[in-house]
Amino acid sequence: MITWNRKLLGAAKQILKHHTGLAEALPDIAKATSRPVTLDSLANAFKRHGEPTPASFLKVRKERAELSPREELYLRVQAKDRARQRRQQGMTDIILEKVDAALCKIAPDVLQVVPEPPPDHAPTGSPELLWCEVSDVQLGTRVELEKMGGLNQHDWTIFLAKLARWEEVVTATIRERRRAAPLEGVVIAMLGDLVEGHNIFKGQVYELDFDIYKQVVHGANDFAQSFARIAATFPDLKFTLYGVGGNHGRVGSYGEAPYRCNWDLVLYHIIELRLGALGLSNVTCHFPQAWFQVVETWGWTHLLVHGDDIKGWGGLPFYGLQRAVGKYQQVLQKPVNYLHIGHFHAEAAISSSLGDAIVNGNWIGANAFSKVIVEANTPVQLIHGITADNGIEWTRKVFLRTREDMRPRIAIYRHGARRVARS
Repeated sequence: MITWNRKLLGAAKQILKHHTGLAEALPDIAKATSRPVTLDSLANAFKRHGEPTPASFLKVRKERAELSPREELYLRVQAKDRARQRRQQGMTDIILEKVDAALCKIAPDVLQVVPEPPPDHAPTGSPELLWCEVSDVQLGTRVELEKMGGLNQHDWTIFLAKLARWEEVVTATIRERRRAAPLEGVVIAMLGDLVEGHNIFKGQVYELDFDIYKQVVHGANDFAQSFARIAATFPDLKFTLYGVGGNHGRVGSYGEAPYRCNWDLVLYHIIELRLGALGLSNVTCHFPQAWFQVVETWGWTHLLVHGDDIKGWGGLPFYGLQRAVGKYQQVLQKPVNYLHIGHFHAEAAISSSLGDAIVNGNWIGANAFSKVIVEANTPVQLIHGITADNGIEWTRKVFLRTREDMRPRIAIYRHGARRVARS
């Protein structure tokens, strides 16, 4: 029981003046008096000391009748916005919970993999870290051979063939390098635009093989299986996955939704769940909701971004990439040795005194935009070898199609007989 005196009543009055309701003021009063306080005990204390009721000390709200029409409209809009945000957040939480629960109930894939033991001899080279980049897959894109005039063809079946090719080259590279140097581990850095998205540009619906739901769910499953097979083949190596979102994964127009509302991030989340269901102890995933990631290897700083904020015209923005390295260093307030980006569909490396900008390739090749940008790059992804002494010491291109597959099948219409050169 609290022994109320004038000092305690004065403290209670001051607290009541900052609240508009008794119920919300009671916890603060109880904290100030270090005792439990109820509405009845507070009212009785004020009455015994001849004070007005506690409600008379509350902060007075502005009556609705005193509000101007503009203030009234503002309050109504605010109330609607708060209600809408609560509904959206509630729906989002429910959907994510149901997706997680459903995915966890799916039986884990059975990996048909024969684990390879470590080399029977100690490698003599410097320790290495393998860095594999994946970006601009644009799952769900359909490129029809006839509509492209024989330049290129792409659909989900061809994507699966390219994924198998990527997996084969990565596996062979790991097998080759672990014989030459002690491998510290393998990094798989996903740089965004793994999905094609929906309504990213006008007429996109005519270029899609699958809608966004299938892009995310089926794509995550296919990538998770591929990553799992590689990791299970080399159980003695540590695999670390990183990922940032791309502009094709965004929801709505630029600025309409926060960055975390990105289908690439949903795909990464499903990949993490699928890999977790397989119980692979040598796989770790780091998929934050920020638009960038910073990774250090032996003190070398790597910055991962998608690159859609780097502006350029007429191909790769070489000057823009050099400026971007300096800009990101100012933002992060630390040196950036390597800037890893995708977005531009053309592999490249640009060195400067500030740091190197490394641009990963794409999975599609020529598409409908080749007519606009006059560019049709080969489907290529990059693998880097990183050492403590030199940072990125070597780079390997993973060609996702054979030379025969890449040969254009252009229809050429001819008239007249060929000329024969006279002797």
